[in-house]
Amino acid sequence: MTDMKTPRPSSIEFSRREGIAYLMRDGDLAVPAGRYGSTTRECAPIAWRVAYLVARETGATIDEQLLDHAMDLVVNSHEDVAYILNT
Repeated sequence: MTDMKTPRPSSIEFSRREGIAYLMRDGDLAVPAGRYGSTTRECAPIAWRVAYLVARETGATIDEQLLDHAMDLVVNSHEDVAYILNT
């Protein structure tokens, strides 16, 4: 039996709305002691912005890998998030 929810290929660029929806795919989860938000709903727009800025500066595509990495930085309160957002 095949899975009806086939993931998008990682080479497809995500719009802001699609990117935030992708980051929220597991629901609105708690982010204990988060520096940038206390839930994934609060962190997703910040992670999107980080991914957007990184893609803009490096020429990368906004894909699942970049979004996942940005969300990882945000929910783990990494200092690079503040640096990226303030430069």
